[in-house]
Amino acid sequence: MNPLKLTRIIEGAHNACINWVDVKRGEEVLIITDTSCDFTNAEAVATVCAQVGANVTTVIIPMQTLPNQEPPASVAAAMLKADVIFAPLNYTISHTDSRFAANAAGARYLGMYASTTTDALESEGARFPAEIIFKVTQKVAAQWCGGKRITITCDKGTNVTGEINNPDENVVGWHGTAAPLGSFAQGADSWMNKFGNFAGGFGVVGVWPEWTAEGVMYYDAAHTFKGRLKTPLKFVIKGGRVVDMEGDDEVVDFFRKLPDKFGPDALHIGEFMIGLNPKTRIFLEDGTHMEAHRHAGALHTAVGMSVDRNRTVNPGIHLDQWIQRPTIYIDDEICVEKGKLRVYYDDPEILEMLDKYNITLD
Repeated sequence: MNPLKLTRIIEGAHNACINWVDVKRGEEVLIITDTSCDFTNAEAVATVCAQVGANVTTVIIPMQTLPNQEPPASVAAAMLKADVIFAPLNYTISHTDSRFAANAAGARYLGMYASTTTDALESEGARFPAEIIFKVTQKVAAQWCGGKRITITCDKGTNVTGEINNPDENVVGWHGTAAPLGSFAQGADSWMNKFGNFAGGFGVVGVWPEWTAEGVMYYDAAHTFKGRLKTPLKFVIKGGRVVDMEGDDEVVDFFRKLPDKFGPDALHIGEFMIGLNPKTRIFLEDGTHMEAHRHAGALHTAVGMSVDRNRTVNPGIHLDQWIQRPTIYIDDEICVEKGKLRVYYDDPEILEMLDKYNITLD
């Protein structure tokens, strides 16, 4: 083991479990991991939670074959009895009926992906101050919730728009990262302030464009495929649905076949979402890309299930594609410029917080 590796792992676990999720004495904590993951991640979470007096139970399941497939029924039942659920897994179960049911029962849920090794949990992004993420989330969410349209471009040719309708239900991700999980007043009557994902750090804001997405997108990475794509994946989007695509044969074949198993809504555009953590790694080699999704200014967009409060579109699949350096406008106001989340460079309050923690950005 590298010098201080264990120290960094515990620091990352503490940031996730205490600074963000706010685990307390006497709470029932359920940890769900799988056979492909480094068990040290689960042990670190268990250790930190036990230190504050929580009651910890850990279960190990077989690795899922696709993202966002339901966990075993016995695990789903256990989720309903937990106060807090941590899921250090390979493939996410965040967009499943089981997770939504657990949130509805009152549980706080933290997906912890990129867990096949401990690299994510010990990374600088995992240890990035939660205080800064909370404040950045509030500022970016205010911009998105106050807007009417999102416009996304990139140097490869992306040019897509979507409407921001009904932001109370359609602008998501931020309720759980604007404050310790479960504590933010907005979203308290739903799953929205009780849910988050932690993969080498945390922080996202996204929107369901409600069938209004129109344009072309070119992706650097695609869910389940490891590494950067040899050829950018091109989606042609009309009426909120992918109607044509180009790219590497294997990738195109995979996505073209999704409607055969999950129906036509498997190619529905379910979200536009950006990361908020400037120190989260651009790591694409695990096929889930969950760390890269959280990198500040990077964009991921899903086909399949919509991320709005009510999961209005739910074909039983949710797959994210990723763009590293988008430019994003909310109405006529810039949010991201060639992959740089502008609040980190332009906002005096955020600059002061970075200085407080002696953090420098690229």
